[in-house]
Amino acid sequence: MAGSLVAAVFSGCTGSAPQPQVVPSALERALRLAPALGDGIRSGAHPAWMRFTGDSDTRSGYTYVGEWWAQAVSAYPTTNRRNRGPVCQTQEVRFAEGMTVDRSGTLYVAGHLLRSAGVATFGPNCGGAGASFVDPTDSPQDPVVDGATLYLTTIDDGSQAASIFVYNLTTGPEPMRQLTDPNAGLGIGVAVDSHHDLFWATNNPWSLGGQVIEFRRGQMPGTLLKATSIGSDYPGGVLVDRSNNLLFIDQSRAAIYIYARPYDAAPFSTISLKGYAEYCALGVNQTRIYCMDEAYASVDAYTYPKGTYLYSYTNGIDGKQGPGGIAIAAPSSGSSR
Repeated sequence: MAGSLVAAVFSGCTGSAPQPQVVPSALERALRLAPALGDGIRSGAHPAWMRFTGDSDTRSGYTYVGEWWAQAVSAYPTTNRRNRGPVCQTQEVRFAEGMTVDRSGTLYVAGHLLRSAGVATFGPNCGGAGASFVDPTDSPQDPVVDGATLYLTTIDDGSQAASIFVYNLTTGPEPMRQLTDPNAGLGIGVAVDSHHDLFWATNNPWSLGGQVIEFRRGQMPGTLLKATSIGSDYPGGVLVDRSNNLLFIDQSRAAIYIYARPYDAAPFSTISLKGYAEYCALGVNQTRIYCMDEAYASVDAYTYPKGTYLYSYTNGIDGKQGPGGIAIAAPSSGSSR
C-alpha cells in the first residue's frame, strides 16, 4: 500500500506509450479496489489473459503474501501450478506492507505488532514469531536484511519526509541510526546489492514522481540516481538481482525498469506487467519474478529477465483486504512443499 497515504491519479501521455493506471488511494484500498477492477474480482471473474497453470509444485519453497487488512501473512508453494490456496499462515501481524526473507529462511514483515509498529520476524516455513524491531514513527513500509543489519524504510515520519532506520539484528529492537535524504518524500522500498550498497525507492517531495536514492555501503550521504527518475509516475519497490542489476517498479505504468551498474543510464530492459504492483520478488534461482498484482488480487509469475507472463494464482487472496507485500523463501529440509 505505498499509495496508501496519497491519492495517486495520473495524467495520460502522448504517442503510443501505454496510459498510466490509476493507483488506489488509502481509502480506496482500505475499503475496496478501484471500481472497475473490484467488481470483476468480487464476481469471481478473471481477465482473459490470466491462466492457472505453470511450473511443477515439487519442492518449490514458499511465497509469502501480505494483505493490509488481514491478521497474518499467508504462504503458498512458489510454483503454484493449480491455483492452490495457502499452505500455512504466520502468527498475527496487522497492516502488513513490504517483506523480505534472509538466507536462513526467516521472514521479516513491516507492519503493526500487538503493542507497536515495526518489523515482525517469523521462523522458516511459517515458523513461530521471533524478535521484533520497533519503528519510532509507527509508519513501517519495507525491510531488507544485509548480514546482521536490518534496514526499514518508513512511508513517512509523520509530518516529516520518510527515512530509513538501521538495526543490528543481534543487539535489540531499537534502531541504532537513521538515514535521510533531502530528495526523498515518501519511502516505498529498499534493496541491497552484493557490495552492501543500499537502494531506496521513494517519490520526490515536488512532483511525487518516483526515483531511487543510493547509500554506498549503507552510509550517508545518499546519492540521487537521476537516471531512475520516472517523471510523475508513482513508484513501487526496488530489487537487485545477482548481477547487481537494479529493478525499479513503476506502479503507474505497470512496469519494471532494469538498470545496469552504475545506474547512470536509461534502463536496458523493461518488463511489462499484467496489472500494477507495488512489490515483486525474484525467485530463488532468479529465472522467475513474482509480482503481487494489486489490480486483480493475484500473484503473477513471469520469466526473468525476459518478462514473459507464465501464470497466476488468486486462491485465498482478497482484493478488499489490500494485497501488497510479497517475499520468496527457498525450499528447506524442513519444508514439505
